[in-house]
Amino acid sequence: MKYKPSKFNFKTYCDNDNTMLLYNSYTGTESLICVKNNNKKNQIERALNKNEVTQQDIKNLDLLVQKGYFIPYEQNENIKLCSKIIKDKTLPILQLTILPTEKCNFRCKYCYESHTNGNMSNIVQESIVEFVRRNIHKYSGLQVSWFGGEPLEALDVVENLSYKFIEICKVAKREYIAGITTNGYNLTYVIFNRLLKLKIYNYQITIDGSKKTHDNLRILKNGEGTYEKIVDNLMHIRKSKNKFFTIAIRTNFSKSSLSELDEIIEQYNKLFGKDKRFRYFPKVMGKWNDEFDKSINDELINEEDILYIYKTLNNKLHTNMDIYLNFLSEQGLCKAGMLYSYVIGADAKIYKCTQDFQLEDNNIGYLSENGILYINEEKHAKWIYQNLSLKCSDCYFVGACQSRSCPKKNIINNLNNSKVLNTCPDERIYTKYVLQIINRSNFTIVES
Repeated sequence: MKYKPSKFNFKTYCDNDNTMLLYNSYTGTESLICVKNNNKKNQIERALNKNEVTQQDIKNLDLLVQKGYFIPYEQNENIKLCSKIIKDKTLPILQLTILPTEKCNFRCKYCYESHTNGNMSNIVQESIVEFVRRNIHKYSGLQVSWFGGEPLEALDVVENLSYKFIEICKVAKREYIAGITTNGYNLTYVIFNRLLKLKIYNYQITIDGSKKTHDNLRILKNGEGTYEKIVDNLMHIRKSKNKFFTIAIRTNFSKSSLSELDEIIEQYNKLFGKDKRFRYFPKVMGKWNDEFDKSINDELINEEDILYIYKTLNNKLHTNMDIYLNFLSEQGLCKAGMLYSYVIGADAKIYKCTQDFQLEDNNIGYLSENGILYINEEKHAKWIYQNLSLKCSDCYFVGACQSRSCPKKNIINNLNNSKVLNTCPDERIYTKYVLQIINRSNFTIVES
């Protein structure tokens, strides 16, 4: 039988020990292979460089066929990709990102939110409950992400809705999953345990570098720093015996925090390094706020800086960075591009993206008081049905990003008649380094 290498293959060598790391974006994280044997590396290298291979060429390489690196010669991967994209964007899970309040106790200097609306009213809460109750039978499960504002400023709303969602899913025999993005200031050990009872197991909290840098960027409304309070909360949470929660510690890197990288790593290793429930999540600070953007240019880091971050983290950080596994498969796709994903504002307006509520195409509808979702299908379609560019179709990473890593940027680029219609995710640009920071336990190891 004749085979050919998949168009979705990526191959690199680890900087530390020269092991071969293999990744296929179509099969995702299941494809990860680490090859240590030199003879096997040479054999794989030769086979991957051929346009056509026989069973003799890939003898003893059944694993690579199984994981998608070699496919039947007649197979059309473009058709496979189209089928996968349709399947992934129409996944029958109801995904609701809910803003229980749009107010916040912080005034982060780079924040893009206006904090216009206060806490969600009882009427809006009941309309959401009614919508879920009426429609849950159409889906395999309900996935709720609590957002804001600062969601823990409206804990009563989170609790009220969560208990009702859990009961609805229990009666309907549907899976219920929940997570929260919080600044962590109100996340005391007592509150954390209340959230666990609500089945909120996934958390994202931002700590922007050292105490000095964090307290300059992420301040309370009264101007006071927040670093010590957040870290103290997390230290108490670390004592929990619950093994099912995960906390992603996000850092938005700037020039200031880049200069403190060794200090940041040392502090993280000390606080969380041995606890696998905590996952480090480095990101790059962007132009998120027009007012802050006037002074942010000197703080924005470049591609060379990002490479330095990845390399340094790979060498010095003793912790779980497996959060990046999500971005190597369809799990990392932006929810805004999913057919059954909605952002519900505190005022019952429906959006697709948690950013840029002023963008006309982002506000796609509203939820009525009797729980009926009214959607502008023309606007909605712009988020779901985005063209796969020729450039993207020839890229190895398209099996994961599907040319829609950021549907909002694609829409804005289209409105501006930009020649750049699709933006690449960081994981595409820095795949070599992303693979190196993922724990080897997630790879199939080939040693002989």
